[in-house]
Amino acid sequence: MKKFSFEVYSAADIVLLSNIKSSFYNKKDIKRLTFNTINIFYIIPVVTKFLYNLIIKKNFKESFNIVYLKHVINIINPKVVIGDDLDNRIFKIKKIFPKIKTICYQFSFIIKDEINAYKKILKNKEVDYFIVFNKKMKNLVSKIFNAKKTKIYIGGSVRNNDQKILKHKKIYDILFISEFRDLSYLKKNISSSAFKNFKKRFIDSEIFFKKISQYCERKKLKLCVALASNRKDKSFSKRLKKLESDYFLRINQKINFDNETAYFLAFKSKIIASNYSNLGYELQAMNLKVFFHQFIKNNFNKEFEDLFKNKKKNLT
Repeated sequence: MKKFSFEVYSAADIVLLSNIKSSFYNKKDIKRLTFNTINIFYIIPVVTKFLYNLIIKKNFKESFNIVYLKHVINIINPKVVIGDDLDNRIFKIKKIFPKIKTICYQFSFIIKDEINAYKKILKNKEVDYFIVFNKKMKNLVSKIFNAKKTKIYIGGSVRNNDQKILKHKKIYDILFISEFRDLSYLKKNISSSAFKNFKKRFIDSEIFFKKISQYCERKKLKLCVALASNRKDKSFSKRLKKLESDYFLRINQKINFDNETAYFLAFKSKIIASNYSNLGYELQAMNLKVFFHQFIKNNFNKEFEDLFKNKKKNLT
């Protein structure tokens, strides 16, 4: 769901493509561009350019989003652009503005079932620097990118390393990390094999939550759910947020919801329950107590086993 901004952009050396506020976002010469925001001030020139391309030049390749991106980048005129591998804008900027230095970082874990889809995302793409979680990912990414054009470095989770470790009074006994998605939407927008895998994970997660919920009710423990729709890296509408909260309330009407981020809630909880969520592994790397339960054993692969042995080395 698109949001509107009224900020007048000025020149900056660095552009950060992210929906999550970084610790260095407020530093001088850094601008943050979120993927779900349209700036009102630039609507008229962008629409004019888009229609000109469409009607006069018969250019049907440049979408409105591309014209908007080009316009904004020209105004800010950055020397460096930073973005994650799941945000296609970082690759578009490198293609349109080859002189701008681009730094791409791995956003989340790529499990065995997701490798082929991940290769398609990166195919024929180019950036100057790529930061990955570990050696395994470096080997994978090295086979996709041209080594002469893209330098690949192991740096752990850039996103997770940017999070501050907080000290907070424990309010909740257990925090459950939601992996809720709208299945009806996914069925229409992803491949049948990807949907099949995701549906299995969704069912596993529901079974896991029911077990956790029953345990908390029996032991009179305070259970909180970190809603996926509260995460800034997700583009959720109000309708989907209600869909998610109603889903969990149908299972347990006594659970707690909080509008705080999952990171903040984690520091307010004694233990975190996670199924397949990337967030679970990141919180575990921050030395928080995380309980993992996965019904499909082959998804819990060697990469994750190594993380538990060398969590600081790989993620922080």
